[in-house]
Amino acid sequence: MCCQSDAIAVGHSLAFCNTMMGMSQGMISLSPLVRRGAPLRWSRPLLVTAVVGCGMLWRGIGFAEEPTVGRSTPAQVVESGSKLFHSKVRYVLIHHCLHCHNTESREGGLDLSTREGLMEGGESGAVVDMRDVKGSRFYRLIAHQAQPYMPQDGPRLDPADIQVLARWLEAGFPYHEPLTAEGGTQRPREITEQDRQFWSFRPLVLKLPEMPVQGITLLRRSWSQQPIDRYILARLQQADLPPAPRAGRLQLLRRGMLDLVGLPPSVLDQERESGRNTPDSWSRVVDQMLASPHYGERWGRHWLDVVRFAESYGFEHDLDNPNAFHFRDFVVRSLNQGLPFDQFVRWQIAGDELAPDEPLARMATGFLAAGVRNADIAKVRVEQERYDELDDMTSTIGNAMLGLSLGCARCHDHKFDPLRQEDYYRFVATFERTVRGETEMSIWPGEPPVTVLVAGEGLKPLARIYNPPPAFYEQTWFLRRGDARLKDHLVLPAVPEVLTQPGISLKDWARRPAGSSSSTFRRARLARWMTDVPQGAGILLARVMVNRLWQYHFGRGVVATPNDFGKRGAPPTHPYLLDQLARELILGDWDLKRLHRQILCSATWQQDVLHRPRTARDDQLFCGHKVRRLEAEIVRDQMLAVSDAFDRRMFGEGTLDEQQPRRSIYFRAKRSRQIPFLGVFDAPDTLQSTPVRVATTVAPQALAMMNSRTVRRLAESFARRLMRRGQELPEVLAFAYAETLSRMPTDAELLDATGFVTSQQVEYSEAKPGVRGPPAQDAVVLWLDATRAGEATGKAIPLSRWAGRATTSGVRANEGHVPRWEPAATTLKRPAVRFGPMPTVMRMASQEALQFGTEDFTVSVLFRIDPAAGDDNQILGKDSFSGGGSYTGFFFQHRNEQLRFSTRDLKAGKGPVNYLDSMSRLHKGIWHCATGLRRAGVLSLFLGDGGDVDTTLRETAETNVNNPRDFKIGDMDETISGALNGEIAEVLVFDRALSPAEVYQTHRYLQQKYLLGDDVVPLEKALADFCQALFCLNEFIYVE
Repeated sequence: MCCQSDAIAVGHSLAFCNTMMGMSQGMISLSPLVRRGAPLRWSRPLLVTAVVGCGMLWRGIGFAEEPTVGRSTPAQVVESGSKLFHSKVRYVLIHHCLHCHNTESREGGLDLSTREGLMEGGESGAVVDMRDVKGSRFYRLIAHQAQPYMPQDGPRLDPADIQVLARWLEAGFPYHEPLTAEGGTQRPREITEQDRQFWSFRPLVLKLPEMPVQGITLLRRSWSQQPIDRYILARLQQADLPPAPRAGRLQLLRRGMLDLVGLPPSVLDQERESGRNTPDSWSRVVDQMLASPHYGERWGRHWLDVVRFAESYGFEHDLDNPNAFHFRDFVVRSLNQGLPFDQFVRWQIAGDELAPDEPLARMATGFLAAGVRNADIAKVRVEQERYDELDDMTSTIGNAMLGLSLGCARCHDHKFDPLRQEDYYRFVATFERTVRGETEMSIWPGEPPVTVLVAGEGLKPLARIYNPPPAFYEQTWFLRRGDARLKDHLVLPAVPEVLTQPGISLKDWARRPAGSSSSTFRRARLARWMTDVPQGAGILLARVMVNRLWQYHFGRGVVATPNDFGKRGAPPTHPYLLDQLARELILGDWDLKRLHRQILCSATWQQDVLHRPRTARDDQLFCGHKVRRLEAEIVRDQMLAVSDAFDRRMFGEGTLDEQQPRRSIYFRAKRSRQIPFLGVFDAPDTLQSTPVRVATTVAPQALAMMNSRTVRRLAESFARRLMRRGQELPEVLAFAYAETLSRMPTDAELLDATGFVTSQQVEYSEAKPGVRGPPAQDAVVLWLDATRAGEATGKAIPLSRWAGRATTSGVRANEGHVPRWEPAATTLKRPAVRFGPMPTVMRMASQEALQFGTEDFTVSVLFRIDPAAGDDNQILGKDSFSGGGSYTGFFFQHRNEQLRFSTRDLKAGKGPVNYLDSMSRLHKGIWHCATGLRRAGVLSLFLGDGGDVDTTLRETAETNVNNPRDFKIGDMDETISGALNGEIAEVLVFDRALSPAEVYQTHRYLQQKYLLGDDVVPLEKALADFCQALFCLNEFIYVE
């Protein structure tokens, strides 16, 4: 026990300490921790060090613990407060308070950046009361117990954060340092000469490798004299590895076609190549490949991967950007036309400023507009979203063109590379006034103007759903921790210091065209700097691009990390080769085709595959050619190319229809809805740059090749092409081998193939012919069959009543205009019922069978929209429209070449509305088979042969489709606007959800009955089985 005088002495010491600490920054108040009149005892010593204004050190003050069990000691409270500030309080103050209450703004006179400012309070007086923390003004405002509620421009603090602040106040609210010291005021990193001499930043080093005598002899005897081969062979000799021999001519032809064009060589191409023996014959073949219009499609896909191209904006809404495809067309056209790569880059960054009268240059700026974009912004994030948009542009340029992770310097200096946070925001400032928008322009002379997605200055920005921000902000701020609320200082446009020579700035590339627009031309300066070889980033740009070319030809780059040429990236395995290739690109006027030609004519590329287990060292030294799995698009395009359905049309709007017959690059790239077949084979992530495609080998790929309806349709199409040849079976099978695998079959392979096809043909011949009825007939509640509706006269007649089959009821026509029964309307000259062009609607008299409520049901229909019909055709439905925003029921509707299957139960504007729109395009004038079903609250839509689901949608809430209205054919509700102008052959409604197999059987029944018949010969079916087997071979999906 300590005596009374000891306690008094300690109390005076604490009071003096507290007084002195109040004069200092960042100190801890101790007096509130000592209760008046409480007996104190000496206990284990606690070391408290306080640096006070006079420079005195107080240490060794001993405190006594109160005897109460479970109560924290003063020492523990002090330590807890310090930990709270460092771990939690600091973050809460910076992110929720400091943007208004800092040294500069001091809203309400309150500065929360220091302890002094908090103690001083604001215009209304003190904000903290140590005697009653939860009664203090600071606590009452953040707890929303007093007005104005804080934070004023943001959401209420999380209750846990409020309690953290309360505990911190009770502990004496310690500050380790002023919060304004966070981020911006730190001393910037200095860029040293050592940083500038990093391998990717230094000038080109041109040095031929030293080669042993045996290497020189090998070059003279069998290898070409190209510098490429000297660099590769030198490293192989050092590793005591012999290069692989040259591959066969047809093997090289297939490899080259898939590399440059992305399509397999035809049998005619193979025959021509087999007959060539002149020394320059291969170089002529390469020139023909590079002249193919499909070259731009193949290599354009590579560039679209790198620049994260898509035709929607991502985030939860993923709104479509219907005019983004023009950038894809620019890339394909530019590569085909041989646009120099430096100009290709400049136009993408600033085509509108550098060549405002050139349509391709304007289209090129779609590169800046192709990234993700949030259309639904919270009010408190408007400015932050603008900085996010600028970060997308900056990061993509850094990755794609400079091979640097510039985006990693957004919140702090780059952890590994000499890229400062200051450099990042100066780079961002280049795009300060750049806006993503659309413009009308004529792409080609004489053609009507079209709407194109572009980026530039002075554009009207793309629409937002909520809280649209200004088009741009007038100034660019350095943001601490990347937070738009933590502005530090203004920045001006510049480029990373490590990539510029001392005394050089962007102003050295400022050339403003005479009579130009009001644009700032900041991007033009950046584009010129980017491609300037002597003083700009041209050398780095060349290194990055030639490495990408090498990677796509060999499966691995000279630098294995093509988007990261920094310290965390892989160093080049052949640095002098990389610089040699960059030199060739620059001296060759940035002609990519010239570099392709050199690579494909090199002995290195022409090596055969290794006939032994391949090692990592082989990959690094490029010993032998690497066997690679083809990308998803090329797997599909190969199957399409050998079929009779290939549509070679180029350019134009894409589609999500998986059955479209054009090359895969013309699928619409929607970020939230990938084409399923491409996704199975590792299609790229369009949310960010994809420098290297993942190439997995997994079971779903084999299952897709064996079971996908897409693959089956292409196999059947290939079989029809084979049947038209009219040859004997062995010749047909040999032709199929050559078309798919670019080689003739061996005798054993041909014997096996002949036996397989013959066996399948016998099996199909023994199958019972004829059209089978639909499945699940016990579940049919409505069955309308046009073959049972008309008279036996064989003439078109008005149809006032369409009787239902079996026990189901039929439908009757409205008075007035009546649909017509046409005896030979379908492909097989089978009957159908013609609706329109005037509104002709039929109704079902009985309602009970079609009252599905919230239960499962299925609707199948075979229909055709008249070519002259409008864009809104209501096919059938049981939907009510009672006005006042009330709709209830289900329906099929064809609008804008898409099929909509819907359920809804909207009462006075409230309730679930579920619109399921087809991914596939359903063109007018063509017969379509469709099934819509609901299973456990999930809507599914099947089209075509019904083998694969087209799209699905979960109902937003349980949806009751019951209503007192009639079920209608040729319309869906009580209004006649949008009535069907077209034909219906058959309708089936089931009172349960059909299984996928039953849907397929239903579609097969309808198609055989009205469209296809059963006249497919057994040999053709057997050949389709064989073609599908060829598609499943590794030799087809991989390239050697």
